[in-house]
Amino acid sequence: LMQPFALVTYHPATAPAAGSPAGQVQALCDAMAAVDGVFWLITGSNADAGGQVCTAMMQTFAAAHPDRAGFVQSLGLRRYLSAMDCAALVAGNSSSGVVETPTFKVPTVNIGRRQAGRAICANVLCCDADEPSIEAALRRALSPAFAPVAAGAVSPYNGGETSEKICAVLAKFDFARPKIFYDGPVPEFDPKRSVLV
Repeated sequence: LMQPFALVTYHPATAPAAGSPAGQVQALCDAMAAVDGVFWLITGSNADAGGQVCTAMMQTFAAAHPDRAGFVQSLGLRRYLSAMDCAALVAGNSSSGVVETPTFKVPTVNIGRRQAGRAICANVLCCDADEPSIEAALRRALSPAFAPVAAGAVSPYNGGETSEKICAVLAKFDFARPKIFYDGPVPEFDPKRSVLV
């Protein structure tokens, strides 16, 4: 990695309105192909339905662009965070893009709605999961104008003294107290409620 690189992790979005995993990844691959000046370091998808499709398509993209992309199934925790710390950009829809990247102040593109509801910091640009939106967000995140915005990100998870706070709670916790179970009524099971229509 002797050039600026982007760390890419994309998992299949499983919400009913998300569309096919293949369509989601194709849009990302097309956007990556359109953006020059960065090496795409791609990691494998998770085990959700469609994850194998995403991984296979990302492997195909990396094989077709050996001078611009590489695929690693998993970097492991230390290598992944080390890569994030050195990356010019993080892209995809993994929770790490919205949870960990603010600590590293790295420009990030969060694609689609998979992380909807999480706190989004200043270093994260959210976009729709279509090729034009992804490409525009990638270009903006890599722009010199966005660098100071990302550098000013403040993580909501960096509260400080976390270990001390956990220890204080555990020191006061009554481990001898029996676990409380809920013995109340159970709502009637509705099989139609569990089937996507």
